Amino acid sequence: MYSIKIYQVVDVRTGIPFYVGSTTRTLRDRRTDLRCKGSCRGNHRAREIISEGGDIELEILEAVTPQLRSERERWWMNRLREQGHPIVNVEWEPALNVGGYRLSEETKRRQSSCRIGDKNPMAGKDFTEEHRQRISESQKKFSATPEGRRARSKAARIRWNKKS
Repeated sequence: MYSIKIYQVVDVRTGIPFYVGSTTRTLRDRRTDLRCKGSCRGNHRAREIISEGGDIELEILEAVTPQLRSERERWWMNRLREQGHPIVNVEWEPALNVGGYRLSEETKRRQSSCRIGDKNPMAGKDFTEEHRQRISESQKKFSATPEGRRARSKAARIRWNKKS
């Protein structure tokens, strides 16, 4: 029934929480996300702590129903702030939410130049007519018709069974 966990992320070195979040996943999986150094859903502060040789810990604050998720997450953020903790969560603070990481113009130009002309991984490559036909057929079977819905359902069951 209570499948949503409200959690806090704590800097192990200081014992001070710096982030409040909610998840339906295991804390182990969420901790892996937060520690991620790539372009996945991480937390800049968590990665900064880890790069400085520290570590983070996730602690469950409360388990809630999906209907209470937003309200209770904000409540915990406010409560921890009142206790003097520097909680930052850009999802609930529009002034801090800049739409993700913004690349500098120089970085955009560099990345663009890496993909122009012969450097483009698809440069000089064309799909054969047979390949185009296969793509077309695969898209048609997933149309919004009852047959398409059955095909999508069957494909999802096959994918799910492969995971198990």
